[in-house]
Amino acid sequence: MIEIAQPTNELRSFIQSRQFHYEDLGHRLIVYCEDRGELYQRITRDFCKEGCVMRSATLEDVFLKLTGRELRE
Repeated sequence: MIEIAQPTNELRSFIQSRQFHYEDLGHRLIVYCEDRGELYQRITRDFCKEGCVMRSATLEDVFLKLTGRELRE
């Protein structure tokens, strides 16, 4: 999973054109993919000059993906 804060419209178009499974939360984009390394390098090089956040999925991520709900603090 790759999480990108403040994604640009250009990045959104790139992700959509590659038909990755993703969630667009407005202020951040979460891309689910198997080969994160190559995609992360491409996104960082071409779209996120300030860098992107890449992290492994957590149980919270799995819950939100399966239920479509947000956790409330």
